[in-house]
Amino acid sequence: INEDLQLSVKQWQDFQLLVQRHKDGEPVAYILGVKSFWKHDFVVTPACLIPRPDTECLLEWVLHNFPENKCLRILEIGTGSGAIACSLACARSGWKFVATDISAQALEIARRNAGELNICNIDFVCSDLFANIGDAQFDLIISNPPYIAPNDEHLPDLKYEPQLALVADNSGYDVLFEIITNAKKHMHSGASLILEHGYQQSGTLTDFLRKNSYVDIAAHQDYSKNWRFVT
Repeated sequence: INEDLQLSVKQWQDFQLLVQRHKDGEPVAYILGVKSFWKHDFVVTPACLIPRPDTECLLEWVLHNFPENKCLRILEIGTGSGAIACSLACARSGWKFVATDISAQALEIARRNAGELNICNIDFVCSDLFANIGDAQFDLIISNPPYIAPNDEHLPDLKYEPQLALVADNSGYDVLFEIITNAKKHMHSGASLILEHGYQQSGTLTDFLRKNSYVDIAAHQDYSKNWRFVT
């Protein structure tokens, strides 16, 4: 702390504008342009979702269950800021990643974050789910897709974040179901699928996975003991 520091008039005015933005409800991460996730800081803008701490549970599961010494191919659908793919790529430099997003603006942020972390093992592809990845197959497919229903009461609190990355039709299941239906053709034998979801969606998703011939299905909780992702 520098008690002798004197702010200029412009610095004080700029600070007051930032305070007002926060009072109006804008998330601090967008105001500062950065958000900590896992072991790194990530650039974030309104073009991408703000990474949440509960998603780190998904990373823990991956790092615990997949060996470091194998060269795995990983697909992340809907990478946003790139927080998941970049965090895993830093921890597993021998793995090869493809990270997709339907938003070209979000992909630019993800590429910037990968560059800041000197990551060379991620290919970023602009794609609506599996549309632009051809016939490629993977050992692991990960997604934190849109899963909030269009009429969800919490949406007004998320007005600053991209609705394309938040909201899905069919009570929030539309994109989740589409991923489950189409993922198998892009999975090697014995590959895994990991999907983050809303806290009330676990049972429906495990049933849908079972109906689509997936096996070894499990539901997992986050740090708050809410059901957060299925494998």
